Amino acid sequence: MKNLMTMFLCSCVAASQTLMAASQLTEIKIEDDIVYFTTKEILTTTVTCVLTENIGRWAFTLRSTNGKGIHLALMTAATSGQKISVTSANDCHDKNGFERPLSVSVFNH
Repeated sequence: MKNLMTMFLCSCVAASQTLMAASQLTEIKIEDDIVYFTTKEILTTTVTCVLTENIGRWAFTLRSTNGKGIHLALMTAATSGQKISVTSANDCHDKNGFERPLSVSVFNH
């Protein structure tokens, strides 16, 4: 029973986060305190708050510590040409209609 519960909890955590395969950045835009970015590979989202025209576009605020870290990772990838991988927060908390990234990983060539 304990093993079954552990397996269930692990599968719930895995299902709650969507990970995009490594991809090149195609655009970064900053407006007010919101950073918008897109990648070459577009992840088909299952997050219901994302507007159809914003699928594949991400948005987050620079006001949070996490947002500042993601911004630094994006700038590093943009200047070096490295690929990134995005983990979704599965919400539109920072900008209505845009999926919010939980984290961004930068990969070496």
